[in-house]
Amino acid sequence: MRHMKEQRRGSIVNLTSNVMMGNVGMSTYGATKGALACATFGWALELMPHNVRVNALAPGAMTRGNELAGVFRRPNRAPDAPDLVAPAAVFLLSDLSAGVTGQIVMLMGRRLGLISHPRVLEPVIDDDDWSAESIAEAYERTFRPQFQAIGRAAAVYDWLPDT
Repeated sequence: MRHMKEQRRGSIVNLTSNVMMGNVGMSTYGATKGALACATFGWALELMPHNVRVNALAPGAMTRGNELAGVFRRPNRAPDAPDLVAPAAVFLLSDLSAGVTGQIVMLMGRRLGLISHPRVLEPVIDDDDWSAESIAEAYERTFRPQFQAIGRAAAVYDWLPDT
């Protein structure tokens, strides 16, 4: 980073994973990849004035680590090779991505996409005297309809606690 700042030019690509959004049996791995996503956002902001871009790549490729973890089991389908995600890395490191910073690019086989940034959802409710009960009421009245899907493959929030 120091060298790139001095040059007033550069591109950094962190490797993250969509597992950071949650995946059964991979919580520790997901946490480390989530930390890299957060570092990407922060470094992008810090280095932007120095013309240094910082992005992350969330590749989807069959690797030895996936095999050992028992993931990517797809019958009748050849595993993805790590070199299939190389074009995304080349794009992010090259001048082709000038003006792109603070983004998480996902490339999994034929699927190219962006992973969204964490954000505070609207509305935000102000109150000078919150209690556990008033927070519970706010959750039921305002926030429950906005609950977000859990996990990298989830489509809807469908969890309800046992009562």
